[in-house]
Amino acid sequence: MKTSRKTIFDLERRCNLEEEFESIQTDLKRSTFKSRLIKTTTLNGLLENAITLWPYRQGATSIGAYASSHGFLALDEADDQKRLFYLELYINLLYFAPSYERRHAGMYDVTWIDSSTVEMECTRCIENIEFLLEQLNMRVREIDATPIPQYVISKRDAQVDAVLEAVPELSEALLSYLDIRNQNDEAAKKTALKAIADYLEDRHKSKYYRGTMYASLEDNLFTVFNKVGIRHGDKNQWKLRKPARMKLYDQTFKAAIHLLQMEDVKDFNDIVSDLKKKQAELVGANGNNSK
Repeated sequence: MKTSRKTIFDLERRCNLEEEFESIQTDLKRSTFKSRLIKTTTLNGLLENAITLWPYRQGATSIGAYASSHGFLALDEADDQKRLFYLELYINLLYFAPSYERRHAGMYDVTWIDSSTVEMECTRCIENIEFLLEQLNMRVREIDATPIPQYVISKRDAQVDAVLEAVPELSEALLSYLDIRNQNDEAAKKTALKAIADYLEDRHKSKYYRGTMYASLEDNLFTVFNKVGIRHGDKNQWKLRKPARMKLYDQTFKAAIHLLQMEDVKDFNDIVSDLKKKQAELVGANGNNSK
């Protein structure tokens, strides 16, 4: 039976997410602040208040209400996906809380004894969460949104990172495909793949890959782009069940990343060929001199 291959990044897991998540929750409940009115609150309490004004709360009035409406309220031992959703929410609220605190102070004349403590504690907790995510081969990505930025957790992928340098115009599409919130979102995956297809369209029309070892890969990619609802919705689309479509989308994404690395591979081959040529010339010259 064929098993799916895992990269070093999939296999390298240097921490227990369940234990570290509980530690972060304890930290949020342990950090406290006092105002000149002798009112005390925890950092978790501040986040509970901040979500009532967070622009992306979608009507939620508490962290629990937001988690419930997005399907990650209840946790069990195997719920790492839900823990990541919680961490993503915490990060957004930790970035937002200092501005909320300043607004709250102006509205209700609440002045913290140390005005910098809230911001310092929020920054400290953000850094702790980011460090944890690094151990899971993930990162926090900022999205420039209105009225304030949003922060999402994305998987790290060495091949995608390499392509980003060569094709910065595809950065949003490539990175969004790796966002944890889009892991089971078919529409988001299709949107990202369509952006890749649109980028490759000119090369496809000009037969850019003809005669290279990437020609069959490019042909297969455009077959999928055109036959699995990514670019078209006509009656000629392949009839696949959702699990099969989602698996094919992920395989297509990996294949597209490989195709987008062609220039880097070509540069590598050119460099090595040049070095081999120079080495051969050097050996030949030394051989002639020894005669």
